Amino acid sequence: MKPQNISIEKSGIREKVRKVFIVLLLLGLLLPTLLFNIGANAEQAGWSGPLLKFSEPLPSLTALLLCQRWTLFSEMSPFNFTMHFEVELRDGRMVQLRDLDKERAGKWQAIFFHNEPKAELNLYSDPGAQRRYLEYLVRMNGLDPAEIARRVIYLRYQNIFPRDQAAVIGTHYGPDAKYALDSY
Repeated sequence: MKPQNISIEKSGIREKVRKVFIVLLLLGLLLPTLLFNIGANAEQAGWSGPLLKFSEPLPSLTALLLCQRWTLFSEMSPFNFTMHFEVELRDGRMVQLRDLDKERAGKWQAIFFHNEPKAELNLYSDPGAQRRYLEYLVRMNGLDPAEIARRVIYLRYQNIFPRDQAAVIGTHYGPDAKYALDSY
């Protein structure tokens, strides 16, 4: 055999091994989700047997499914809110607090839905963390805590009309709603 043919054979084998590895990796990533869905559907169908064990939670899969389970605990769609922090100064002015480090790092702007960063979900679930983050923002924005009369943490919820309503009105977006989470 010529050296050229040997290198072609080796590169062909490497390519096949690479493709097999990619397919196995994808199967490994998708298999837990598939098995969980099989177990959940078997449970809903009232089946018995070993298939029901597939619906037992896996910690990594539970973390991935957080966005799907979010709506179980809230009427809000998980993509339609943003969390805002503002303070009322002693002179009556309202100041919107911004995370300057996050803004310097760059922002992704949503096209249809608000972004749902993991940090906002963690803050939403922990009122103590919301207050600590607000105090951090007060320092980052250079405000004197003695000049603050009131602190407000709120959600701005972007209403999205159902398809039939949007067709009549001519837009997908309804009026935004503002829900106060905490005020102190």
